[in-house]
Amino acid sequence: MPGISQPLNDLEFADLIRAAQAGDHVAFDRLMMLYQLPVWKIACHTLGRPEDADDAVQEVFLRVYKYLNSYDLSKSFSPWLYGITDRVCKDLFKKKAQARLHDGELLDEAVRISPRQQDDLIAGERRRILAEGLHRLPSRQRQALILRDIEGLTSPEAAEILGTDPATVRQQAAKALLKLTDFAKKYAQRASVKVQR
Repeated sequence: MPGISQPLNDLEFADLIRAAQAGDHVAFDRLMMLYQLPVWKIACHTLGRPEDADDAVQEVFLRVYKYLNSYDLSKSFSPWLYGITDRVCKDLFKKKAQARLHDGELLDEAVRISPRQQDDLIAGERRRILAEGLHRLPSRQRQALILRDIEGLTSPEAAEILGTDPATVRQQAAKALLKLTDFAKKYAQRASVKVQR
């Protein structure tokens, strides 16, 4: 997973997984400690807000706990965990998108608050737009962009997590960046039209 190097060798890691699969809570806690920060970072980039990332981490590790016995030790752990993280972020994003404020309500709120609070609101809105744009991307493109261009992994590192080759990761990330840029431009144009009315 991005942002962390596995401090255990393959044999120690396999023993840790086996112990966690057998119900050893200390082993599961150690596994969670190894991957909690990388999962949080991915969730934060994907969802756009630290508090949403906190919720995602909790849900990811609930699912890891629930499905750990289905994990195949002959395969790399990172792609399996990343897949769970991606699905949890998708689910949370949909829930948050359904509950978020309408643009008019957001504007009304901005009028009643201090300039500092307005800056925070604008920064939050930018993160929300980025998260919305990311979720409009095809899954593989979104994953490649987050791992490579946001988390800063090399193409080979991202390819290992995604179970593909580095050239495909580069291609998917480039396509994702073009689509995300296009989404942001269209969003800005729509916002400009609303303000001019």
